[in-house]
Amino acid sequence: MLLRRLLFLVTIFIYGITQNFSLAAEEAMVYHREIDHSYATINNQHFYMDIFTPAGTAPTYYQPGTQGKGFGIIQIVSGSWRSDRSRFNPHENAHVYNLLCARGYTVFAVRPGSRPDYSLLEMLDHIRVAIRYIKSHAEQWDIDSEKLGIFGASAGGHLAALTALEPQAAITGSQDSILQYDTSVAAVALFFPPTDFLDWDGQNFLDFAPDYWDLFFSEAKSPKVIASIRKRVASLSPVHLVRGNHPPFFIVHGDADLIVPVTQSRKLVQALRQLNTDVNYQEIKGVGHNWITLPVQILDMVNWFDEQLSGELQNK
Repeated sequence: MLLRRLLFLVTIFIYGITQNFSLAAEEAMVYHREIDHSYATINNQHFYMDIFTPAGTAPTYYQPGTQGKGFGIIQIVSGSWRSDRSRFNPHENAHVYNLLCARGYTVFAVRPGSRPDYSLLEMLDHIRVAIRYIKSHAEQWDIDSEKLGIFGASAGGHLAALTALEPQAAITGSQDSILQYDTSVAAVALFFPPTDFLDWDGQNFLDFAPDYWDLFFSEAKSPKVIASIRKRVASLSPVHLVRGNHPPFFIVHGDADLIVPVTQSRKLVQALRQLNTDVNYQEIKGVGHNWITLPVQILDMVNWFDEQLSGELQNK
């Protein structure tokens, strides 16, 4: 197993060098990419996602297959709660889209907006709109609307967790057709996610990082708003939203992470397991917030999605 992982890493590294890290060359082999597909217009502002559809061919070292065919994966593109196009770069470097599309998945890379323009509550609303939109157009992409996976890293992982833990029901009879679809997902993968803003290594996150006030409150500071800080912060902390009957989770975190403490994932894992949610947790020793061998854990995630969505366990 270890030897196969090392060979996988060496091979994709050599491939990157020989192709001069050409994104166009990778796309030609593994996926087709639609850039800036509009999924909503809210208050005259367009919101976009990139759509990665399998090209049907891939180098063998990407471990191609068909387990993901007919299934969609929603990626929340956000770093430090910003979703500008530069946030795609670390995911491309980690071969996220190559590995998922090589296995047959269609990936919807959703950009929910950035702070300070939008608060967490607004970003969460945008993600829910995107999920309803994707489900309402499932036939267009030939995917199963009832078996969507979702994943994200760092801030994207936080938003993915919020989305999965608090799904919204379909509104039957609504004149808005997309509201006739719920926002539930079937499987959740998170990489080094913030999960508890009330306990950020012993501090309230807003005491630790006061510049992030606009993330939690669109209102200006006032005695009335300040009195509701704890309630609002808890309502946007995944650890405090675990209530049972959740989809399975796959969580990865480095134990030397200086940006998002590893305790953030540990607490979420504990909370989920206490209520019998299935959790696959990997804690990577000696690494921080992102690491050079991350494609190994991305491949593990792809194999895990295979098992959860198509029911086919991969032993690779």
